Order: sequence, then structure tokens, then C-alpha cells
Amino acid sequence: MKKNESEKMYLEKILERVPPHIKPVSFLVESLGISKESAYRRLRGKIPFTFDEIIKLSVKLRFSLEEIVPNGGNIVFTLHEYPNWGHESYLQAVLTNYQNQIGEIARSKENKIMLSMNHLWPVFICDMEYFFKLFYYKWIRQKYSNTFHLAMCDLVVPPEIKELKKNISESIVLLRSVVLIVDRHIYLNAAKEVQYYYRRKLLNKDEFDAICTDLENSIDKTMQMVLDGKNKAGNEREMYISSLGIFSNNSYVEYDDKVASFSYVYGIRSVKTTDPIACRSHKDSLECLKKNSVLISLSNEELQMDFFNKQKEYIAQLKNDRELFS
Repeated sequence: MKKNESEKMYLEKILERVPPHIKPVSFLVESLGISKESAYRRLRGKIPFTFDEIIKLSVKLRFSLEEIVPNGGNIVFTLHEYPNWGHESYLQAVLTNYQNQIGEIARSKENKIMLSMNHLWPVFICDMEYFFKLFYYKWIRQKYSNTFHLAMCDLVVPPEIKELKKNISESIVLLRSVVLIVDRHIYLNAAKEVQYYYRRKLLNKDEFDAICTDLENSIDKTMQMVLDGKNKAGNEREMYISSLGIFSNNSYVEYDDKVASFSYVYGIRSVKTTDPIACRSHKDSLECLKKNSVLISLSNEELQMDFFNKQKEYIAQLKNDRELFS
């Protein structure tokens, strides 16, 4: 690809992503700290964007460099970082990124998502008030060393984050086709986390009971989805129980003519790539995992009941403060 062609593609991507209510010139002036004349010259192609400007705008406008740069055999991964940000701003930025990505997928004419899960994914607990708060609390304690003595009752979830949670939950419901491959002990992993914080007296009894109720409701909701083969909006949902161990949460997405892959390792940010070769490889690995799993949606009632009864047993053990075993 010639230099002027890549610059043209980059400029097109910027104009595509700049919010429609903001003039591109004003956006560049504010984002890059340059004069109007410099912004106009960049938009006209008179002078190129610097590498630092390219990085800054790609982060701000939420697109990956591999969308516009030929990789020559090298795969580009995106991991957004927010150095020195406070926990509220950090989580708000991450959830905004989730909202933008899921919203873009949900608005596409055709979309299909395949994902593997060994623990409850952040985007799937946004409709759970207390378990989400525990997730937020746990993340703060792990990331910010000065919060070691913080109790969950001391944490307040800001209204901006509550609104983002609501928007994400509403967008997920709109996804047309989702294939879930889950670890057979997925709620055990959640229960162990709750028990750990409760036994350390970082959760009070009311919070503990509310979290247990959230988990019970989540199991009931998932069970109904499996029985119906669809969610409350009528969109297709398939659930498989893996016969193999699942070591991290991963997802592969097809929407219209685009593909993307996301990987999470017990964090709130995803490692993302839109490289077609990497995405194809990721899809193949998830397809292989699916072949070693058993479909329980709209079928195999005995396995359905065994699976959900076991998940409910984990929560019963948790509520009675018994040792948790698979």
C-alpha cells in the first residue's frame, strides 16, 4: 500500500468515527492541542499525522491500527490502558469501551458471537446489582494498593457507571446470535470469590445475602434461556457445557463484513484483534472446544437439570458457609 493511500484510509477512519455533532476540525484541535490551521491542513492531506497523533486518535476514537495498516504478517493487538487514572474514571472508560463495541455489533444487520467462559464475564453481570458491585470492589482492591482496608460497604457505585451498566445490559439482549461454551463449574468459581471476601469480613451479612440472591436469579435466568433456546427479546442463544477445562474467557465476533476476537484473563479489559488470520485461528479453536462440549439448549434435559442443580448446590453451600467443592 502506498503512503498516500494509507494516509487516506486513516483520514477516512477518523471522519467516520468523529461524533456527528462535533466538527472534525474542532475535534482535532481539542484532541491534539493544535491550531485550526494545522487541523485543516491535516484534513486536506497537506501534512500527515504524526505517529503520536495516530496513536492518540485511535485510542480516543476507539479503533485499532490493524483496521487501517497492512500488517505484513505481524498481528496487531489492542489493549487500552489508562495510566494513573482513579478507579471511577478507569472503570467508566472501560465500560464505555464495552458499550461502544457491543453497541456497534448490536446495530449491525447480521451478527454472531461465539464465546467460552470459565467465570462470569463483566459484560454479563451488568444486570446484577450486588454481584457487579463485588466485581468492582474486587478489582479496586487488586489494582489499587491503597484500598487494602476498604470494605465493600464503603464503596459507592457512581450514577455514571450504573447508567453504563444499564446500557450494556440492554445492548447484549439485542445481539442476534450467541453461542456460549461454559465451564461446568462456572458458578462455583463465582461462589468461591464471594466466600473469600465474606470470610475475611469485607462483606457484611446483608451484602452477602444480596449477592447470593443475585447469583440464584442469574442461574434461573440462564436456565430459562436454555429451555427456550432464546433470550427475552427472542434472539437465538445456544449453550454448551464443555467437557474440557476452560482457562480464560474468550470471544469471536462476526458482524456484517467484520470480524474481531477478544480475550480476557481475570481482568476488566480485553485484548482485541481484528486481524483476519488471527480471528480465523481463534474461531477454529472455539469451534474445536464446541466439538468437545455438549449442547443443552432445547435438548438433553437430563444434562440440563444436572448442570443447573449443581450450580444451585454451589450457591446453597455458599449461603450455608460450607466448604465449596465441585
